[in-house]
Amino acid sequence: MVVEGRADEWEQWTGRAFRESGEYVIPGALVPVQIDRVMNVGRYVEPNVRVHHPITTRRLGPEV
Repeated sequence: MVVEGRADEWEQWTGRAFRESGEYVIPGALVPVQIDRVMNVGRYVEPNVRVHHPITTRRLGPEV
């Protein structure tokens, strides 16, 4: 998941001031928010993993 917005939007959303570019830890977030003051952008990239489990009709395990 990616959430991107202006630095001032991130300040409103989080109630914090981001005076310099860098990574900021936000309570409840899985990863830090990256703030770029030169580009006036904040970006949160939350990693995720997708797992595919194939459905089979044959039994798995020892034969009875």
